[in-house]
Amino acid sequence: MSTSMIFSSILFMGLTCSLGCSSVSTPFILGSLLGEGYDVQTSRKAMLLFSLGKVISLSFLGLLSAIFGSIVLTYVEQAYPNTTMWIVRIATLLLGIAILYSALKKDACGSGCGSCPSSKKCGSKSAPNIRKKSYLFAGALYATIPCAPLVTTLTYASTMTPILAMALAGLFGVVNSIIPILFYASMVGLANTEFTRDAPKFVKYIKITGGIILIYAAIFQV
Repeated sequence: MSTSMIFSSILFMGLTCSLGCSSVSTPFILGSLLGEGYDVQTSRKAMLLFSLGKVISLSFLGLLSAIFGSIVLTYVEQAYPNTTMWIVRIATLLLGIAILYSALKKDACGSGCGSCPSSKKCGSKSAPNIRKKSYLFAGALYATIPCAPLVTTLTYASTMTPILAMALAGLFGVVNSIIPILFYASMVGLANTEFTRDAPKFVKYIKITGGIILIYAAIFQV
């Protein structure tokens, strides 16, 4: 198979993966974006950071595959059940707990403006700060979870030069992120914006739902 055919096949496979094969990372993305209450723009930024982490991680795996060949595939398949799985589970669980705590703790403005911190006006709304390092690190971790498309990509990468191998794995990560960035981030961000504007009293329950999704994903999906 020629290099161009390999790239075409991997890119098409990556695009189809972005439609439905990311069953492990999708609950994390939906849960975290809901729990953080991000709007459309901020959700897209978070999703871009998550995807950037994936691309960096996959490019590095592609490089290692080109240099060390099947040794990398064996390591990836063995490391997941022993190490990566627990790192991903713990990180997802902690984020879910943090979001639940944030949603359930008593709002200082709830008992009157006199109890508001001096640095925050009662009733004022500010855009939530994005957890840049968290999303970047999460994307890098989730990219290492073995699946058939990843193993196929690294198998082809092991037959290429380091530069081509990095390009192949990195582009796989890029096309694998197209649907989540365009659809998931926009959908969740729009929902958060609509609830904040039209039904603010339900925002807390939306965030609680996001935290529960994360905890469920940590226990049952990873």
